Amino acid sequence: MDCGGYFIIKGSEKTVLGQERAAENKIYCFDGKNTAKWNWFAEIKSVPDFKCISPKQIEMMIASKNNGFGNGIFINIPRIKQPIELFVLFRALGVNSDKKICEYIILDITDEKQASLLNCLQASVIDANKYITQEDALRHITASVAYTPMNMDKDTGARKKREFTIDVLNNDLFPHCQTIEQKLYLLGYMANKLVKTSLGWIPPDDRDSYLNKRVELTGTLLNNLFRNYFNKLVKEMQKQVVREINNGSWRSMEDYENIINMTNIYKIMKSTTIENGLNRALATGDFSIKQSNSSKVGVAQVLNRLTYLASLSHLRRI
Repeated sequence: MDCGGYFIIKGSEKTVLGQERAAENKIYCFDGKNTAKWNWFAEIKSVPDFKCISPKQIEMMIASKNNGFGNGIFINIPRIKQPIELFVLFRALGVNSDKKICEYIILDITDEKQASLLNCLQASVIDANKYITQEDALRHITASVAYTPMNMDKDTGARKKREFTIDVLNNDLFPHCQTIEQKLYLLGYMANKLVKTSLGWIPPDDRDSYLNKRVELTGTLLNNLFRNYFNKLVKEMQKQVVREINNGSWRSMEDYENIINMTNIYKIMKSTTIENGLNRALATGDFSIKQSNSSKVGVAQVLNRLTYLASLSHLRRI
């Protein structure tokens, strides 16, 4: 009896192999021995369970350069070009007091056992002493966002850039956290774990441990592919609609309801974009996604039909 679990693409039987990946929404701390700029760094791939988006990777680093008070802590956030000082980010999220920020990180700052942690935060306090208020912090972060205003006056461009910054803090910084308070506590926990690892209180995480890994099965892999090609379809539709608005036949009759009609809808919404993308991935085995650092080649393979056990083994392979 055939157990199924494979695809037939152009007459060829294809199986999709499960892929290992790092577990999401989990903080990992590593030694920065491969980089001269950072001594230690922590990372988390944040993805919410209530909507389907690509994981957002946030990194927190301890600088190798001493500023006279110690080594400062910085954070990399998607769509922001420069690392942001830890205490500046806390202020941008609405916490202005250095004492309150330390409480988010250490919880009990009066505990003598935590004195070493408190000393490690001195450099970060000094790095952020130019930015006292939330407005100062937002202005500082806005100067580093990956956004260039086009075709607008100076005031409109500045307002749009600030809105972009707030959108980044809301949607790219720990998107699996639904409130600012949750983001603040997770940010504090991330800094706490990073400093404790740098002090040798806890060991660095092991990338190869199966405790820190998850397996993506066929459904997840195809879901990621579909999302990528669906977004591509939407962008192509936007371009075609703008082209029709500017140059379409509706202009001669000024019939706005006729911008999209039966003669041009096939050009606007291409029915083959998603289908061809999925077929190509299954046929070639290349499941790589644009704007992603991971390369997924050889994910789909021709099913081994030598024996029944060989087929079953191939279907379950990781």
